[in-house]
Amino acid sequence: MDKKLLTRLGSLLSILLFILCLWVLARELHGFEFREVLDYLASLPKHRLYAALGLTALSYWVMTWYDVLALLYIRRQLPYFKIAFAAFIAYAVSNTVGLTIFTGGAIRYRLYSKWGLSAFQIAQITAFGSLTFWLGSCALGGLVFPQRPAEISGMLGLHFLSINYLGIILGVIVISYFIGTLIVRGNFIIFNREFRFPSWKYSLVQIATATADWVLAGGVFYSLLPAAPNLSYKAFFGIYLLAHFAGIVSNVPAGIGVFETVILLLLSSTFSKVTILGSMLAYRGIYYLSTLLIAVTLLGLYELRHRLVS
Repeated sequence: MDKKLLTRLGSLLSILLFILCLWVLARELHGFEFREVLDYLASLPKHRLYAALGLTALSYWVMTWYDVLALLYIRRQLPYFKIAFAAFIAYAVSNTVGLTIFTGGAIRYRLYSKWGLSAFQIAQITAFGSLTFWLGSCALGGLVFPQRPAEISGMLGLHFLSINYLGIILGVIVISYFIGTLIVRGNFIIFNREFRFPSWKYSLVQIATATADWVLAGGVFYSLLPAAPNLSYKAFFGIYLLAHFAGIVSNVPAGIGVFETVILLLLSSTFSKVTILGSMLAYRGIYYLSTLLIAVTLLGLYELRHRLVS
């Protein structure tokens, strides 16, 4: 099948999924007063906001280690403050805008190329960061989904084995990668470029780093929700992870609409729509918009300084 046709079909499916999610949201929010959400946001306790801000800072700090690990993998050295600067801006922008490979890659190219890295090395860093992210996602999905298949699938109206199977598939992917790090020795060629599997110890660090990032990010949202006896963080995290998977697969920037739809459907039995949407808006504002604002400001100051110096 023609590549252009496949690309168009993928874009069409993303648009259709986005429209479907908007329809579900509109149906769920019929007769809903948005003023109630604003009142809820104004009444959020400060300690919950501080917790969300602290967890956001920790999450983005952990993300900088994706690039640290990538640079170690390609055997290049840079001062940590430069790596953290590039990684934070790249992830803050790509997390909100979407198209992580392209937006994050473009920002990294702009910064890392000035610090002596080649285009191929920058592409390796971007790809390695995405690989690390997905390893953590699959590892967590493999652990979480099989443990609560009936609960999650029941909320979605699916047969309980469907989420169980998804978790098993994700777990197999991670195990296969880990086995590859054990048995594949030396370099291998792809598109006339040499690559190598990291060591098994290195792969464990990759998974641990991405797992910590996911757990902290989920904690931001959870800290903004009121306490609920029947919703532990473990139960919430399965819902959060599933909503993010849906958002990522949809290819909609930041999963907007898709993420909200899944969260609203799965948490509606525990919280009111006002509470869910209020917490969701606070989460979006803190985890995405505030970091995007900081990243754009930092990048602007860097470009201004660079122009003045040159």
